[in-house]
Amino acid sequence: MDIHGELTDSGVLVVSLSGQLDVEEAMQFARYLRDTDEHAYIIDMTRLTYIGSIGVGALVELQRRRKKKVVVVIPDEKSPVSLVVQTVNLGNIIPVVQTLGDAIRVAESA
Repeated sequence: MDIHGELTDSGVLVVSLSGQLDVEEAMQFARYLRDTDEHAYIIDMTRLTYIGSIGVGALVELQRRRKKKVVVVIPDEKSPVSLVVQTVNLGNIIPVVQTLGDAIRVAESA
């Protein structure tokens, strides 16, 4: 999995994930975010090809530990990642949107 982070002018950290988010990658993801507590997060999963239960759990734990908002951007609603997100009702815990622009608006409203 590749992880790339970029801080917006408004102080929101956009973390783009590509590849798969499962056991080993979830640990890598957690390490990457360990020292960035002060930011609201956008987790851009539009280039993610697979997310397992451990990956979903990592997102839920991220939301639980953070004082700032976490927003998830998912790809087309028919993609395998989107189907997992919908199946586990992740949107009941973390705001889930389909565009980066929507995610920035939600994150900035925190």
